[in-house]
Amino acid sequence: MFGQVTITGTAKDAKAGAVVITSDNQVYYLDKLDAWNKDVVGKQVRVTGKVVVKNPEKNDRQETRAEITTPVKIIKRHKVELILD
Repeated sequence: MFGQVTITGTAKDAKAGAVVITSDNQVYYLDKLDAWNKDVVGKQVRVTGKVVVKNPEKNDRQETRAEITTPVKIIKRHKVELILD
């Protein structure tokens, strides 16, 4: 599931940035996109790009940061298409 992919899902805003949530509840963050335009939130989108997985950051005591505790899928160099009804 790594490398170039195309996913379809719902555009949502999360605390850490813009995400796409697929029908099987997989969450993909869009690199360098803090939030969707308000008219896109909740709509179906198709996103193509390269998926990379970022592991949670740890502090000097090897403790995981509280806000992100599991690996995160990030789509880099993404192209977004709005799916019209």
